[in-house]
Amino acid sequence: MLIGSERGPIRVLIVDDNRDAAEVLGLLLGYWGFDLRIAHDGQEGLEAAQEFRPRFVLSDIQMPLMNGYEMTDILRHDRMFEEVVIVGISANGDAERAKRVGFDYFLTKPVDPAVLKNIFERHRPVKMVE
Repeated sequence: MLIGSERGPIRVLIVDDNRDAAEVLGLLLGYWGFDLRIAHDGQEGLEAAQEFRPRFVLSDIQMPLMNGYEMTDILRHDRMFEEVVIVGISANGDAERAKRVGFDYFLTKPVDPAVLKNIFERHRPVKMVE
């Protein structure tokens, strides 16, 4: 279970073209109490980020139309998203490239929930309890 900040639930945007993977991750984060949006490609992710203004973005890397590298590079060049924590998630992406374009973290699939929980806890005001 997650307790949000004094301003309410923490917003998380999930961007993944694999709908099943996005939904499973969404179920976990919903259980933890996050306010969620899901997008299924990089362009949709950019639009959702503009509207939703998430605190965290969890993005697949390899997606059609616009990949996670391209989306993150665009977000990082927008002052509105300077403080957003962006986590790259991929089965076979390039961790060095992810760092260069602005991902704060790079995780391999399948994501270990304990590692993800640790990332959320590092970036207060998130307070998670069992």
